[in-house]
Amino acid sequence: MNGYTRVNGAAREFPEGEMRAAFEAVQSKNWKDPIAATIDAEELCVTAAAIEFFAGSEMYIKALGDHKFHIKAPGYYARVGA
Repeated sequence: MNGYTRVNGAAREFPEGEMRAAFEAVQSKNWKDPIAATIDAEELCVTAAAIEFFAGSEMYIKALGDHKFHIKAPGYYARVGA
């Protein structure tokens, strides 16, 4: 993804409830679709872990400044080849 850096969410473990909240904050209406959202820097790790856990997908980030990041993830459908 042009201009984006891949983030590995598996580097840390988080409680499932915390990951669920992070995933619900960024998911599309259909949770299996691609993800695009803006999040605060302190949410990067848990959001990356949540996307990997729930969608099986990697997350990419781009710094926007002021401790904000735009994130993208191909989503579940892309991961399973649907």
